[in-house]
Amino acid sequence: MGIRQYRSMFILMMFFLFGKNIIQAVERDKDSVKIVRPVVASTYFSVGNNQVYDTYLSINRYSGLNVGIGHERMRVAPFGAGRLAARHLFEVDFSTTRNRPGNGMMITGMFDYSFGLYRIFRLPCKLKLLGGGELSTNVGGIYNLRNSNNPAAAKASVNAGVSGMAVYTWRVSGYPITFRYSMSLPFIGTFFCPGYGQTYYEMFSLGNTKGIVHFGSFHNQFDMSNMFTVDFPVGRSAVRIGYKNRLRSTHQNHLVYKMYTHVFTVGIATEFVTRSQRRKVMSAASSISAFY
Repeated sequence: MGIRQYRSMFILMMFFLFGKNIIQAVERDKDSVKIVRPVVASTYFSVGNNQVYDTYLSINRYSGLNVGIGHERMRVAPFGAGRLAARHLFEVDFSTTRNRPGNGMMITGMFDYSFGLYRIFRLPCKLKLLGGGELSTNVGGIYNLRNSNNPAAAKASVNAGVSGMAVYTWRVSGYPITFRYSMSLPFIGTFFCPGYGQTYYEMFSLGNTKGIVHFGSFHNQFDMSNMFTVDFPVGRSAVRIGYKNRLRSTHQNHLVYKMYTHVFTVGIATEFVTRSQRRKVMSAASSISAFY
């Protein structure tokens, strides 16, 4: 066996013995210059007015108090070179509404979840624009205390649409105040709607479920939300106040459903680094926020 063969075997043995450690060292070196992607999380409470019109339950319009809670998480995506951001939004709303004569009452409960992926555009004027797509789902129901026959109406939908934001931080004597406008507009999906005069007993006891799930788009479904918030930093967090309105409507099987919600919100927003990133990142070169 020649010298070259011994040398090749020696190099191969050294690779097997120390190659793993070398690779780990390289990975640690890469981690040391990773960009930190902090999470911007906010939890808020809302209170305002809700107007409900559902011809499956009543021909009258109902209006009353709406209260809710929401949680939002935003973060720069691990892919996209810092130009993409992801958002999760959870919302629960509850309202009690009455008709104009005051002799009828409806109770409404809704749960909404959406996931959005946005392209971030950072403009020289410190204005940040985000635009992209969003997947959303809604589950809830309306109960009419006045009805003895068909007292409840279930609501469910799954949609895809567009969403966008505009974020601007204004500094007043060095104190940063962050303004944000956001909107969501689904344009295609599916939703639940029974037939005209079809009872839930027919659907779920007798199995007559034909034609209760429908393709939805602008011709028979509309669902748009707008939200404006202002963040006032307090310590490591920020007090977030805002206003939100949402319009939901469907027109299917000669049944009309409309819900207009107007609420004011107040909550806390916090930007933090996750525990996994704190373990991986030893000395980050920079930090990219999806919001601030």
